[in-house]
Amino acid sequence: GAELPFDVLVGADGIHSNVRRRAVAPTVKAESCGYAYYRATTAGDAIAAAGGQRWRSDTAFEAWGDGIRFGYVPLKAPEVFWFAAVPLSDEPGDVRARIGATGAAIVKDETSVAWLADRFASWAPKEHGRLDGVDVSALVRSSFADGILRTEICKVPRVTTFSWHAHGGRVVLLGDACHATAPNIAQGAGLSIEDGSELAHQLRNAAIRSGGNGSKGFDDAPLEAAMQSYETARKPRAAAV
Repeated sequence: GAELPFDVLVGADGIHSNVRRRAVAPTVKAESCGYAYYRATTAGDAIAAAGGQRWRSDTAFEAWGDGIRFGYVPLKAPEVFWFAAVPLSDEPGDVRARIGATGAAIVKDETSVAWLADRFASWAPKEHGRLDGVDVSALVRSSFADGILRTEICKVPRVTTFSWHAHGGRVVLLGDACHATAPNIAQGAGLSIEDGSELAHQLRNAAIRSGGNGSKGFDDAPLEAAMQSYETARKPRAAAV
């Protein structure tokens, strides 16, 4: 592989960050939240063809019940996006076997899709009420052809208990690499943008204290202080979410 010089390496490489594992916090590992997400984008005409009582609502919603959750987001017609959160303990052994050890897969086999649709079969749609008239079971079944993405949901635990930087501030983590949350909270992208803004601010301060604008690098002490300030500013926010 190639060797590249750098002043600061920013590890913004996600929940299973190689930068975190190799250079910053090798003992910190993502932990399972105990459930999986199934999600897909489906065209409304496919839902109608599958026998749905109503193929589209213009209202986004998330419904909870019986230990499972279902979310629905209307996109540009005729497409809709949906997700289902199901405990790992609910998944039958044959479904788990088809998914494999990685926990992430495109589910396209008829048996697995039918099991997921049946899990929501009792969620009868009600016009202007629960589920806003959307036939959840039919919606899931209609996604069979293109496949349903299944992912085991994990998080980075105890985000305030380990350092987000190492090697004198020359390597630093950002976003999901240091504080991944469950996707239904819908905070991951926002938190990462906030991280980036704060990190840029602190790097600018480090450059000024190093006697330049950053184009000639950073002195060790200002850079280490900048990374400490970055963590001090961002950890309480990440922990609260």
